[in-house]
Amino acid sequence: MEATSRSQKNQVLMPIRKQPFRVTNKIALSFNEEIRVIPHEDILFLEGEGNYTRIYYNEESCHSCNTLKHFVGRLPNYFVRVHRKYLVNLHYVEKILKRDGFTILIQDHHIPIARRSQSEFLKYFEY
Repeated sequence: MEATSRSQKNQVLMPIRKQPFRVTNKIALSFNEEIRVIPHEDILFLEGEGNYTRIYYNEESCHSCNTLKHFVGRLPNYFVRVHRKYLVNLHYVEKILKRDGFTILIQDHHIPIARRSQSEFLKYFEY
């Protein structure tokens, strides 16, 4: 027992290196006097509007002062860019309409699919 306690006395206590904790399943959006924290799974889709992005979630929408490109690498892989203006959450796709090009239906929103993205997009649904 005494040998164990001697070796414990000789040990140097190393400080625990503190890594910054990052919440990876939510995004934080700054507004006038608040910061909204939105879980990824609540986001229906994002719509690019020039240098801004409108984010649709839980029956609401809000603007971000970031471009759509800013969000592409920051959201999980179930968000797919289907058009230069749209990034959609595949979990909320209700229908794919095939008239006048392909259109996605998410709740009451009709989102166009770019021609060059149509075949790739259908692969997500094993079509």
